[in-house]
Amino acid sequence: MRPERRKFHRYKLSEENFAGAYPYVGEIADLSIDGLAFRYLGLGQPESETRYLSLYGREGGCLSGLACRIVADRVVPRRSSLSNIFVHERRVQFVNLSAEQRKCLSEFIENYRIHNES
Repeated sequence: MRPERRKFHRYKLSEENFAGAYPYVGEIADLSIDGLAFRYLGLGQPESETRYLSLYGREGGCLSGLACRIVADRVVPRRSSLSNIFVHERRVQFVNLSAEQRKCLSEFIENYRIHNES
């Protein structure tokens, strides 16, 4: 088992919360004050870097302009080979967030995380 390198707990979010930067927008898998993972549809390998990310809450909350760097982007193994569309999982780390952005991000996490998570 690999040692945990993350400084902050990653929270699972309730359904229908999205993250991304056009054209890579998808459902958030997990989120922390330091970064997130989200899944999106794509054709093969990613074509561009994500430098700024937006978060979209299912109840209308939006947080945009979060600077980030890509930590990993992998194609999720699929069950069928009938399509040219692939599901990717992109993991990003937030960088150079202002105090106001961190406050808003904390509020986003509190509003949309699953509270009975162990």
